[in-house]
Amino acid sequence: MVEAWSSQSGRGPFNVKFDGSVYRNHWRVKSSHGPGHVASAPEGNPWRFPREATTDEMNTIGNPTSCAPEKSPD
Repeated sequence: MVEAWSSQSGRGPFNVKFDGSVYRNHWRVKSSHGPGHVASAPEGNPWRFPREATTDEMNTIGNPTSCAPEKSPD
């Protein structure tokens, strides 16, 4: 099952969609480990890129494009 990345944390396994791609964690993730950080620090990031999202996944699952934490409304 694939879900939109939303700061998941724990062992998973998690399959998340982020910026048009599907990522799977390879070890425990913290909410601060964003799949968007894989390219800049692959050795320290548990997310791995196995594939592009399918057309169905693109149309039915959210597609976050930022690893920045969501701000709470004041």
